[in-house]
Amino acid sequence: MNYPHPVFMSLVLFLACVALRQGAIRFASVRLGRKAMFPWRTHVLLGKIALAGMLLGLVSGFSTTWLVWTAPGTTGLHGKVALVIGALAVSGLATGVRLDREKKPGTRLGLLHAVGNTLAVLLAFCQLYTGIDLLRAVAW
Repeated sequence: MNYPHPVFMSLVLFLACVALRQGAIRFASVRLGRKAMFPWRTHVLLGKIALAGMLLGLVSGFSTTWLVWTAPGTTGLHGKVALVIGALAVSGLATGVRLDREKKPGTRLGLLHAVGNTLAVLLAFCQLYTGIDLLRAVAW
């Protein structure tokens, strides 16, 4: 019963890492002057899927604690970090949609988008460890 969420979130984290890698290519091209081909459409698609997946993971995690354990918010740090990732995901989606419409290189919005999404992926890696601890305590 507890396994779909971690499997789904692992796949989402993988997609987020691919999108982040592509975003790093864009950052190096725009900010560092390196010549590179930026896969714009792929980055946008994977980014939307990954950020929407993070939001879906937030909802599924909290609904699992509510419906199965009847105690929402009992996951401690895992749940608190998930809320921060949720806010960053909403921000990443909003800034990403705007950047996709305008396509202007070197804007502050692009830098904000990059920092927020990088932080979301780093926090998602922290979620791996806190999630494994939860699985050990509850399921294993």
